[in-house]
Amino acid sequence: MSERGRALVTGATSGIGAAFAERYAQDGFDVILHGRRAARLAEAARRLEARYGIRAEALVADLATTAGIREVDAHVADDQDLRALVNNAGFTPLLPFEQTEPDEIEAMLEVHVVALTRLTRAALPGMLQRRRGEIINVASDGIFVQYPQSLMATYAATKAYVEMFTRGIYRAARESNVRVQVLCPGFVTSEILDRHGISFEDWGIPRSAVMPASACVDVSMAALDLGEVVCVPTLIDAELLDRRAPIDEEIRAQSSGNGIPAERYAVMQRHTS
Repeated sequence: MSERGRALVTGATSGIGAAFAERYAQDGFDVILHGRRAARLAEAARRLEARYGIRAEALVADLATTAGIREVDAHVADDQDLRALVNNAGFTPLLPFEQTEPDEIEAMLEVHVVALTRLTRAALPGMLQRRRGEIINVASDGIFVQYPQSLMATYAATKAYVEMFTRGIYRAARESNVRVQVLCPGFVTSEILDRHGISFEDWGIPRSAVMPASACVDVSMAALDLGEVVCVPTLIDAELLDRRAPIDEEIRAQSSGNGIPAERYAVMQRHTS
């Protein structure tokens, strides 16, 4: 058992998840690599053990299924040495919403929302009790698109949930010295497009605009040390995130202020006469 404890990374077969597993192993953590491709996970675990002298375990489960979620949930809840949880697993069908099979939409909700929430719930109480630990939930910079294309509607919506959810657990975590973060990367090297037989270049995105997964993870770790709850790896002016707050607060103040319909709806007289 590593003195630093264990880190569990979902979706650790490739891309950002694999880079997180590598980084935690490099930092001396034992690692649990979750994914669906058993052979690749086992090979990655062997490689990390040989390279860094830590213990690595492959955890094969499908987070789009209730059984898979429950299996990983139990694994997390029973681990008293868990020091880090990275909820990275995700996918997108890359089809317009109206053309996407309902079962595939539901699977995305299970992976991005239900699994992430349950695993966080499984990990957080123990971390709060031990007063140490960190949870990183991977979202997307797509949450900042005001009107996403139909192609990304469900994906962006689920990732917006991830941001709000992470913000929601921040206060309780901070009081117990537990670090939480929502990571909102832009274009990052991964296999998410390869599975559909396309590339970033096919979308007109130059390679120079695509961040290596390892660099994205390095930024995420640096952001944790800076205390950033929302990490946008290429955002130059981090204060832009704070500038959103006053507008949201004003909307909230007016939405729950006095119960009187806004004048532009021209319904106030009907409800007050």
